[in-house]
Amino acid sequence: MVAPSFLRNLPPLPAIATRLLRLLGNEDVSFLEVANLLRSDAALSAEVLRIVNSPLFATRRVDSILQALSLLGVERLNSLVMMLSLCKFLAPAANSAALRCCWHHNLACATLCNHLARQYGRSRDTAYTAGLLHDIGRLAFLVAEPERYNELLLTTEVGADELRAYERAMFGLDHCEAGWLLAESWGLPEEIRELALHHHDVQTGHDGPGAERRSMTSLVHVGCSIADMLGFQAAGASAPWDMAQLQPWMPSSAQLVWYPEELTCLVAERINALECAGCAVAA
Repeated sequence: MVAPSFLRNLPPLPAIATRLLRLLGNEDVSFLEVANLLRSDAALSAEVLRIVNSPLFATRRVDSILQALSLLGVERLNSLVMMLSLCKFLAPAANSAALRCCWHHNLACATLCNHLARQYGRSRDTAYTAGLLHDIGRLAFLVAEPERYNELLLTTEVGADELRAYERAMFGLDHCEAGWLLAESWGLPEEIRELALHHHDVQTGHDGPGAERRSMTSLVHVGCSIADMLGFQAAGASAPWDMAQLQPWMPSSAQLVWYPEELTCLVAERINALECAGCAVAA
């Protein structure tokens, strides 16, 4: 698959974000290595400290990246860095009316993935980052073609499959394919590339019975679908509440009681807290 020119011309994700993701692939990574990496970008470090000292995180005054790492841990700080990096990437689309809906959908998916992570045997912060990145192809369309894609999202009342067909007609590929290409060009881990490509059509695993139920792609598929059912969809009308359709992509051992009202409050409170802390993409 070859990336079209409009994707190749997109601004890159800040190098610190991709280097940090790769660094986290090393089980022996130290706080000092992460701190030195973050300190190499003074502007990003200052923004991280500003957010860490906001009511969203602060329990005490934090004056250094090492202190922030001690407070949050490496993976949670990585989620924050990725969120700030995406906000910067999305700046050219700030005037797009559809951007806020797409950003809220990503935050909702990330929050729900964090909430579900332990059922899949996954780190909550890693799951949050995966949910945050699952729709980077859609975000890329908004940055590359804000007027055309904004109109498509705001005026097209169709389901996910039909919307992807419209995207292919407009751009030559859909947002899942665009997400895979963008994640590859940014050097993101293979797991992120795969979930960007397959979060709407989860593939059957090849690592033993039920492997697909435990994959990060399945987790993100469920988080994305619940976000749509709770009213945090990126486009069109919200999906009807139907957890039965998601059972094939959930661990068979999962014992969850689903209360849509509680999940809606959880997601709404998280989005509000992030925006109050300054992690917003549009006014």
